[in-house]
Amino acid sequence: MATPAAFLDRDGTLIEDVGYVDRLERVRLYPWSVEAVRLLHRVGYAVVVVTNQAGVARGMVKVEVELAASDLIQQRMAEVGERMDGHNYCPHLEEAPVATYR
Repeated sequence: MATPAAFLDRDGTLIEDVGYVDRLERVRLYPWSVEAVRLLHRVGYAVVVVTNQAGVARGMVKVEVELAASDLIQQRMAEVGERMDGHNYCPHLEEAPVATYR
């Protein structure tokens, strides 16, 4: 039997929506985020972050910062005995100035 999963948006759901996360100081978990993830795990769900990060395609956010933000969220969850079961981001944008992400 497959494990059910909850897919949570990052900005404005798990962390404060502060605009482009172009530096790690801008990653701030909401106070309820850990408990929400804990409750989802308790009832048997895998918890996966999904996030659209067009700032990468616009050249405003470095891929390394995006990946480090994911690691930071995972680290903060681990500090209180929780985890994210996955983290997926989409850096693409149809009219991206960075050709790789068109």
